[in-house]
Amino acid sequence: MKINVSRLSKRKKAKFSIEVLTPMFLGDASGDAEVRTPPFRNALRYWWRITQGDIPWEQLLEREQKLFGGVTGKACRSLVDVIASGKVKTGNVNEKDNIGQKLNTEANNRNVPLSAYLGMGPVHFTGAYTKTRILPGEIFQLSVSFPESHLQEISDALSLFKAFGGLGARSRNGWGSLALHPADPEEIKLLGITELFSKFGKEINQIFSTDKKYPFRLGISEGKPLLWEAGRGATWKEAMETAGEKYMDLRQQDALAFPKNGSKNIEKRHILGYPVTNHPIQTWGGNNGRMPSQLRILVRKESNQYVTFFFHLPHKIPKKWDEKRLGNELELWKHIHNYLDSNCKRVTGDLERTIK
Repeated sequence: MKINVSRLSKRKKAKFSIEVLTPMFLGDASGDAEVRTPPFRNALRYWWRITQGDIPWEQLLEREQKLFGGVTGKACRSLVDVIASGKVKTGNVNEKDNIGQKLNTEANNRNVPLSAYLGMGPVHFTGAYTKTRILPGEIFQLSVSFPESHLQEISDALSLFKAFGGLGARSRNGWGSLALHPADPEEIKLLGITELFSKFGKEINQIFSTDKKYPFRLGISEGKPLLWEAGRGATWKEAMETAGEKYMDLRQQDALAFPKNGSKNIEKRHILGYPVTNHPIQTWGGNNGRMPSQLRILVRKESNQYVTFFFHLPHKIPKKWDEKRLGNELELWKHIHNYLDSNCKRVTGDLERTIK
């Protein structure tokens, strides 16, 4: 029997430590928190797609399967090996982390825990955790092995993950934020934020001129990255409190508010992600429908501070949109950008000193 050893020759291996910045809901099928490899492999594939740019989806799928493996057509094994390992401390179910409360006009004018607002599901509406979690401050290891011929695209994907990625449930709302530290910076060179937007950025008008309904480029608006600093704090809790307060204000602004007499139709708020509590849309799958938010909350560390960011990774939504009644998707996103410009700080200039 012949054995194909080509995937084992001329390979490169990069090692990293992962520092957990906010509680990470990363676990097994039962929901128990543990360090697992599959989420890292999936994250690497996700950010790798951004490195491929504006190519037909059929070509993207073909390239992805050749590198990461797949079963479409002729099945093949991944050329990229990812291993996450290490022992970590976890938090118990029913514990609470107080990150503040805020009056929610859409919850009968009650003060709601911001942990629940950002983490519904893993966090009960009372603020108690319903799942165990990897605790902030924990550190574990990650290794990535790949063919030397793919060094550039793998290092670019890792750079994007380091800058904008998170892991686990509700990671788009700031949970599971992390810091990726190379064991040897000379072993694999990661790009900084300025370089990433320069290499993979595209004007949002051009992004929305395509028919792609998935992310394929970083977003830029009139030369400025779609990245906003929302605030700074001495602890992760202060960072998440800032995120919760500003995200609630953004979602409940008049331009995105649901009609006071109720509605069973698609509304402007739905562009920020689906489902929305008490506002199911049957044509979007009812309570079982899913559409992840394009607008992400990131928490990163700069020196001894925790910095909160809003990051928009733009594309047309993969659901039917009522443009005649609600207006153009792009124009609605521009309104959201203007709101963020007025209430946060657009990241411009020396990006490397702003987000690590």
